[in-house]
Amino acid sequence: MTHIALVTGAGQGLGYAIAECLLSAGYRVVISDRSLEAAELAIRCRDLGVVGGSVGRRSRVGGGVGRRVGRVVERDLGRPVRLAVRHGG
Repeated sequence: MTHIALVTGAGQGLGYAIAECLLSAGYRVVISDRSLEAAELAIRCRDLGVVGGSVGRRSRVGGGVGRRVGRVVERDLGRPVRLAVRHGG
């Protein structure tokens, strides 16, 4: 079974590099970024996952957002997030 990893801030830079490393390690990678455009570009440039999205410029990752994203991923992909990396530039 392929495990699922969620990487926030993965639209570019270090977050993107982390997502690439996890993909190389065999994870199915789901990315998010404050910028929807950056997340979509990252998915187009490299097949990092089937889910990309924006958490919004003013959203805080705390306060339950991480749990909500995890539930959506589990619902859509049928498996829970095994590894989460909360990266912010």
